[in-house]
Amino acid sequence: MAADEALSMFAMIGPRCLATIGREALLPPALQPTEIQRTVPHHPWLDLIPISKMRDNLSLMENLMDDGQLCRDMCGYHSQVLRAGRGCQTGIGETGVIVWKDPWDPAG
Repeated sequence: MAADEALSMFAMIGPRCLATIGREALLPPALQPTEIQRTVPHHPWLDLIPISKMRDNLSLMENLMDDGQLCRDMCGYHSQVLRAGRGCQTGIGETGVIVWKDPWDPAG
């Protein structure tokens, strides 16, 4: 995951490792790979997003976007924090993705 040149196992061309054959069915429905995930090479971190349309759009645009910035935005690095009672903000940026349910549940 950490290597910039890593590729998703879903889009690998050629024979798959015997340990992974048939294991996709064990994934939660929201994380099942789409046709685009199977055909467009992309970084594996995109496979963790539980919204299939978002995964597809990001996979198709991966070469045109700053995926490092998107990752930082989703994780909430440099997020704004209101200090209690003072009304001032520290840091810059936005809060990141807030997950209210299981991380693979798109409703959360």
